Amino acid sequence: MLKVQATPTEPIAGEFTLNVNDLKRKLKEKVEEVREKLPPIVLMKDLHPKYFVVRDDEIHKVSAAICDENGLRYAKLLYSTDKTSWKEAESSIKTLADTDILNFEVNSQIYEIKGTVALQKAGTVVFYKFVAEDEDGNKAESPTEVYFVVDDESKLKVVVVDTWVKLWLLKINAEK
Repeated sequence: MLKVQATPTEPIAGEFTLNVNDLKRKLKEKVEEVREKLPPIVLMKDLHPKYFVVRDDEIHKVSAAICDENGLRYAKLLYSTDKTSWKEAESSIKTLADTDILNFEVNSQIYEIKGTVALQKAGTVVFYKFVAEDEDGNKAESPTEVYFVVDDESKLKVVVVDTWVKLWLLKINAEK
């Protein structure tokens, strides 16, 4: 306990008492309050397939790393062909034991989630993203990504040369 008092030559305005243990306890409580409000961090490994194209006879596999201090309630891969109704894709999640991948010590749990978007017919535009919720009820999602489904057996070939596709995705994700 620290007491601060004015010197006798100055007028005594009051006494100030500081308890360091109380300050430590209050600081720890505030840090815990903030930590409980932090959502998981979702990092996608591959943001989109090469050239934004997937053949109509192949499933699209994606993965992400999710980091959270308290653990996850769920993590899943969602996809949509109209950007409004989202369907859950097949996915699996595992805890990564080796946290040295970040090159620094972390007190968080790190998960890897892998998922596959079901086969889609040629001409379909597919949007996909990962969503997660931690044990504290905080939700997070990855950026929304997109690919175009093409018929690789057709003699007609389509090339997407629109340089605005990435800008379009940035706009979609910035709105979130």
